[in-house]
Amino acid sequence: MSYARFSEGDVYVYGDVRGGISCDACCLSPSTRPENLIGYERFNCATLAEMLVHLAAHRAAGHDVDEAHDSIVAEIAAAPACPAPPETPT
Repeated sequence: MSYARFSEGDVYVYGDVRGGISCDACCLSPSTRPENLIGYERFNCATLAEMLVHLAAHRAAGHDVDEAHDSIVAEIAAAPACPAPPETPT
């Protein structure tokens, strides 16, 4: 699932089939590999909350991340609440 594409802002953020959430060709993650022609690496994190922190760094750098941010916040809001733990018998 894509949260935002480059056509919608300055980031391409998606649920990665390899696991986690990725910010592809992330300009905050410069590549040191000469074979990487794009010049940036993929940033990957485990949770949507971690991606929100990463997007805050993009926003602080002046990047347009509104679409990705809003999509992730909407998904978090739509998630079912965690059930309360069962009561322990006394």
